[in-house]
Amino acid sequence: MPVRCTIFLDISESVRLGPPGKHTLSRLVAIVAGVAQAAAINRDLVGLVMFDEQTTQVTRPARGPRHLVELTTRLGKAAGRTAVGRSSYLAAVGRLALSLAHEVYPDLLHRSVNRLPWKMHWRPLLDSTRGWWVIALIALPFLIFFPPYARMLKNIASFSFPSPPARGFMFLFLIVLPWILAAFGWIGYGLSGFLRMKATNRRKRMAALLTQVLNLPAGDIALMQVDDDALSLRLQQFLALHHIEYPIALYDAEGRYQFRSVEKVRVLAVALLNAVSRARDNELFVLVADLLELDEDIEPLMKTVRTALGRHHQVMLICPWLPKMPTPEQYTPPPLHLQEPPRDIDEIESVLAVIEVTRYHAAYERVRSAFGRLGVTVIRMDAHDTVARILQRLEQLRVLGIRR
Repeated sequence: MPVRCTIFLDISESVRLGPPGKHTLSRLVAIVAGVAQAAAINRDLVGLVMFDEQTTQVTRPARGPRHLVELTTRLGKAAGRTAVGRSSYLAAVGRLALSLAHEVYPDLLHRSVNRLPWKMHWRPLLDSTRGWWVIALIALPFLIFFPPYARMLKNIASFSFPSPPARGFMFLFLIVLPWILAAFGWIGYGLSGFLRMKATNRRKRMAALLTQVLNLPAGDIALMQVDDDALSLRLQQFLALHHIEYPIALYDAEGRYQFRSVEKVRVLAVALLNAVSRARDNELFVLVADLLELDEDIEPLMKTVRTALGRHHQVMLICPWLPKMPTPEQYTPPPLHLQEPPRDIDEIESVLAVIEVTRYHAAYERVRSAFGRLGVTVIRMDAHDTVARILQRLEQLRVLGIRR
């Protein structure tokens, strides 16, 4: 007797960390593809819901060669995507992107079609907040018509030079001094742009190339020249388009994990509720989702899981696991001597590594306990029998259906 199974695959940024083929998503895709092919042999109906932080892509449960090809095609496209962080190591990413651009797009970097005129290196002072100081200095000499100000200048001139000719010269110099300072400030600020001519020219040429390759609006050229975050985002997209591995900052400047997305839980909860509303009795829902950084915000999903279980459906959770993260069974924390603060970089890295692993294991334990209390089977992605356990659950549903 055929059974129905719907797999919810997480394709958000957190599972796309790393180069294509080596990140967590590629291994999740392999698990889902294995389940789909094995279920097709048993003529089971398999559906797929791929979701990220904002959207879902739904493929209704079905069977047959055409349906299997459609599933594998969508999985293959998803596996080729990489993560794009909101903050990254801009200097390192920029060097990688510039090297790739010189190798792949030398025609778009040629000076005959992509260069910054030398006059554009002049920095316009009035475009910055410092321009108000120049405006104030230009307006200051006109206060000579204000008697207290004129009297103050005369007193300064008299105190500096007792002789009348020198005193008059000093008085005139004090009047025009603000204009002299404004001129020096304006010229100095404008010429400072020529000190960074090489870096500015390289950044502009790279911004123009990214606009052409990524099909961006022309206004993004100016944006990427002044906004580091915008440039970093486009450089990552450029490298991801060409399947080049690049470093990503997991945490932002304030120490927060930048790939933590509460919206993903709500998207998954809504998608699961829609699937439950269309499901039949004894259907299996397999949640392949990275929830370890969201263990404090999974209550909307827990409510939907309770609804599914209350309608006599089965739910399983497959937790992705970071490739280089040791498992709780294999990890033995090294002894740390924290009576004194760390004295060198090696000790600091050792302490941070222990804290990171401990935090990650604690988050997994909280997720496992929360779903375990509902009777939901939780499997780590690194388990060798993940596909077999999903197929075993399908077989149990098949036997239950036959007995009915």
